[in-house]
Amino acid sequence: MGILDWLKQALRKWAARFEPAPRYESPRIVAHYWDGGAPKEHQVRDISLTGAYLYATEHWCSGTIIEVALQELAGPGETTLGVSVLCLRCKVVRHGPDGIGITFMLRTKEELKALKQFMSGTVASASPHPEPAKCRAAEQGQSLVEYAFMVPFLVLLIVNCVNFGAFIYDWIEVANAARAGVQYAVLSGASAPGGLTQASGAAIAAVITNDMKSLPGTPTVAVCENNNGVLTPLSGTCSLTGSLAVPADPEAPLYILATVDVTYTYVPLTKGALSFPKLGIHATIPPTSIHRRAEMRVIQ
Repeated sequence: MGILDWLKQALRKWAARFEPAPRYESPRIVAHYWDGGAPKEHQVRDISLTGAYLYATEHWCSGTIIEVALQELAGPGETTLGVSVLCLRCKVVRHGPDGIGITFMLRTKEELKALKQFMSGTVASASPHPEPAKCRAAEQGQSLVEYAFMVPFLVLLIVNCVNFGAFIYDWIEVANAARAGVQYAVLSGASAPGGLTQASGAAIAAVITNDMKSLPGTPTVAVCENNNGVLTPLSGTCSLTGSLAVPADPEAPLYILATVDVTYTYVPLTKGALSFPKLGIHATIPPTSIHRRAEMRVIQ
């Protein structure tokens, strides 16, 4: 099932909660229930898929559970052998001067299916139908409401897909740039023509910035070396404590650990019409800081 079909069904179920079930007045059915004597017919004033109102002299207390048998009235010239009968457990929810209102206690999907078949075969067929033009107008109105509900969710879904894809792309670019920077910092001296000249922090930062030229904005680069606890910042700010602490090489003093920290602020391509940044509400990914670190060992 496609995402549009899933959204349409979900919205239809959500809207159905607020729509009352269609109620049929003066249906061709009667109700039987046990009141201490022989079961007798009780005329049904109106009925829906959720409950019914029965003409009765007994005023049951609200909350009383009763077993009700709904039976189709035989038409002129018909026998009672082919009429439909449906037994349901019901609960009294209210009572009036001429009867009681009951709600159907449907325990299984099979009971709901049987009630729908009973209604379509005995009640709906005997009730007056709206004119075809009115039916078409109602269907068009329902489709318009469903479309109006679905469009904002569809737009929001597309916006989030675009922004989430851009966030993943930026995250990969930052990680690749950090690795390229630390590789240049470690291998620049060995590959430099004419001698072992270590790359400067500005040159390493330039390599990282050039590697991220496809992204808007400028990253923050910190290039550090930890030589057995002695920290040497080549670019940016370095620290031996905190969340961005530069660790020492486990085999110091034979090796120096070079680290490159790249921090980049991702800004979503589309902010979304339902975003309220001052309230901390974002319809899509808010501006997020992406931090990646790459580490390599330098032999002494």
